[in-house]
Amino acid sequence: MALKTINPTTTKAWSKLQAHFKTIEDSNLVELFAKNSNRANEMTIRWEDFYVDYSKHRISKDTSNTSNIIVVLFFFGHGVIACY
Repeated sequence: MALKTINPTTTKAWSKLQAHFKTIEDSNLVELFAKNSNRANEMTIRWEDFYVDYSKHRISKDTSNTSNIIVVLFFFGHGVIACY
């Protein structure tokens, strides 16, 4: 059975993500790492041989806490969808 196709830009979560972006759009990675020296450890997924470090993206803990938003990270030109 195929899953229903949904345009993510029409969802409430997308609207919340856009509003959240306005609060972080002027931040940069140097600033984000300076505010949280443990950022790399906190924003890394490790499972067996699988390792994803998303600390080098302009996101914050609030990004992933904004109403269970789906965060789309791009690695090597392929979208990886991660739900937090």
